[in-house]
Amino acid sequence: MNCYYLQIEGMGFENGTVCVPCVFAFLKEIEKQKGVMSVRFLSMEKEFLVASEDPKPEKVKKRALEALKKAGLSLGKEFRLRSVRTCC
Repeated sequence: MNCYYLQIEGMGFENGTVCVPCVFAFLKEIEKQKGVMSVRFLSMEKEFLVASEDPKPEKVKKRALEALKKAGLSLGKEFRLRSVRTCC
């Protein structure tokens, strides 16, 4: 199992609060992706922690972009993947 931190733009409001429907829409879509074992939203850091079978961040990035596209379409919003970092 490999862990990755995902930073996503567009999941919050201008006043700094988190868009809860946006977070849940992304969680719903990323959990459907092949190879994704578990996902957690770290509210203090405003990041997602993804546990995946994939050893390469590029595959996780591709799956995250697909999930972001679907989540954005369902809410009429646009999200951007800012970064994918490996965890320990």
